[in-house]
Amino acid sequence: MEPYSNVLCHTIISDQKKGYIEIAADLFFLPVLYFSGGKGRLYSIIDKKVSEDTAFFPQVHHESRWGQGLEYLLTAIAIVTYIPGIILGYIAKSFAMRLDPAIGERQQIVADYIGKVSDEETITIETVEITVEIPKVESETLDEIDKKRRAAANAIRKKLEDNALKDDFHTISENQASYNSQAAKLWETTEMIQLVDDFMEVMVQEIQIFMKELRKEGNGEMAEIVRLLENQRGKPVNGKYCWKFFNMTQMYHMIRSMQYWCPHPATAGFYPFSALEYFDSDARKIVINTELETPFFKEGTKQYKWRQYYNYFCNQFRDIFPHMSDSRFQNWAKPDVQKGVFRGRPDTIPT
Repeated sequence: MEPYSNVLCHTIISDQKKGYIEIAADLFFLPVLYFSGGKGRLYSIIDKKVSEDTAFFPQVHHESRWGQGLEYLLTAIAIVTYIPGIILGYIAKSFAMRLDPAIGERQQIVADYIGKVSDEETITIETVEITVEIPKVESETLDEIDKKRRAAANAIRKKLEDNALKDDFHTISENQASYNSQAAKLWETTEMIQLVDDFMEVMVQEIQIFMKELRKEGNGEMAEIVRLLENQRGKPVNGKYCWKFFNMTQMYHMIRSMQYWCPHPATAGFYPFSALEYFDSDARKIVINTELETPFFKEGTKQYKWRQYYNYFCNQFRDIFPHMSDSRFQNWAKPDVQKGVFRGRPDTIPT
């Protein structure tokens, strides 16, 4: 079972009528959530049944204009406030629980849920059948093709930036369902479809070179391959495999979830919303618009091809994931095989 103290730090339970002290405790625990390695989640409890709503922190694009600077700023703040946050968070949470025993009951419900999921979880990696032809790799190095992929990704981001909504973050958050259908139309334009097609054609070639170089540098030894892939900043590779992995899969998730942007409430950058999904506050659940997914499951469309390319990407890691300790890699590379389940933000990413 998940230790109660870990649940206390690593989770925030939403959709409850909280007092100011409990809200303060959640804020104090934000640095712990930030460094929790993907364990920090936002949970909802309805009739004593727990559901995971979404990863807590917004997506940071390391290739974007503001992404790297924002990452450094958030990391610096989290480091400075980590220890004081734990101390003050425990004090505030304990005091709030004395005032309202229901808080402790909710925490224990989440603790039992996480423990049950952890006990039952087994790693099963499926190999998805690919039904389109995979382009042959041109004679290029990983760095060379990575530059092409970055350029293609930046062209898509520039299009999103040029079409960013003027409305503020809070207005969109409260009325996201009404914004989604209009925002999704951008992804249906001829220009955007071509930009995405250019990106996916490069990405499916890059993953072939990526795997070849990863296995070669790892000397075919699984432990070394895993170390190279999970390595974020250490020498000698400076996280090149880790960040290339996440940059490729994050971009597909952006495309698949039909992301759109608005001004970020706390930075000079943009905050991403998904046109594919929204949180229904009345039903207290995530709603996915399956009609928007239709082109991705209609054979012969470019969207169908993109989904096949992404599944090919996922297939490359089927023998590696069972040996990895960081589950975020697998969560970001789950095959896209059915409607109604795809999430634009399946987990946190390394920071």
